[in-house]
Amino acid sequence: EYYQQLWGTILEGKIWRGELKNKKKNGQTYWESATIAPVQNDSGEVSHFIAIKEDITSDKLFRDEKNKLLKALSESEKRFRTIFDRAVDGILIADPKTKNFLEFNQKAIDMLGYTSNELKKLSVYDIFPEDSVESAIAEFEKQMKGEIQIAYDLPVLRKNGAIFYADINSSHIEIEGKIYLMGMFRDVTEKHEAQKELMASEEKFRQLAENISEVFWISDFSKVLYLSPIFEKVWGISVKEVYKNPNIFFDAVYEEDREKVFQIDSQKTQKESENGVLGHV
Repeated sequence: EYYQQLWGTILEGKIWRGELKNKKKNGQTYWESATIAPVQNDSGEVSHFIAIKEDITSDKLFRDEKNKLLKALSESEKRFRTIFDRAVDGILIADPKTKNFLEFNQKAIDMLGYTSNELKKLSVYDIFPEDSVESAIAEFEKQMKGEIQIAYDLPVLRKNGAIFYADINSSHIEIEGKIYLMGMFRDVTEKHEAQKELMASEEKFRQLAENISEVFWISDFSKVLYLSPIFEKVWGISVKEVYKNPNIFFDAVYEEDREKVFQIDSQKTQKESENGVLGHV
C-alpha cells in the first residue's frame, strides 16, 4: 500500500517525499530519506524519475529509541500518578528555596480545601496559621538539611480557616536534576485532641492532689508513680525519697512487724488491680 501510494503520486506527475526501508547486497537493511520527482517529455508524459536519497538509518534508530523511551516514561508517569493520587496521606512537593509547591496529590487537595489551580499558586507559608508559620518553616529547613525526618503535631490551615493537626514525614526527591522536599501529611487531629484532653485531666488531678489533706499514692507494684505532696508534712519524708525507695513506707512500722505488714500489703494490692493501685491514708 505504501509503495502503491508512492507510484500513484509520481505517475500523476507529482513529487513524492518519504522514508524507505531497503536492503543492501549483503542483506543488511537500512533506512533512507527519499525525494522522487517525475520528469516529463515534450508531450507532457512522464518519461523517467529523479531520486535524491540520504541514509538516515542512525537517525531513524535514534528517533525510534527516543519514542520508545518517551512512551515508557509516559506509562511510568501514569503509574506514578495513580499511586500518588491514591495515597492515604496528603503529599506536597515544595521547592526548598522559594517554598512554592511544585506538585501535590488529590488527598492534599481534599485536606486543604483548595482547587488544584489555587494550590499551584501557594507555598509552604500559606498552609500554616500565622502564629505557627515561623516554627513550621524551621521544621521544613531541618527536614531539608536531613536533621529530622518527621515534624510532629503541626497545625495546618485549611482554605476555610479551620485547623487540623498533622505529622509530616519528609523525603528528598530529584526532579529534572533538582532536589525538592516531599512532605507526607498524616492527619493526627484526633490524637492531638485526645492528648489535649489528657493533659487537661492530668492538670485537674494535680490541682486536686495538691490541695487535699489526705495522703494518697498511685503504684504499679514495683514503684510509686505518684505521691501527693501532703505526704512530706504527714510522714516527714521527702517525696523524692519515696520515688527512689518505695519500701521506705515501712520504715514507720515496728521492725519485727515489717515483714508481715509487707506481705499483707502485697496480697491486698494484687487483688485490687492488675494494672495499678490507688491508695490513700
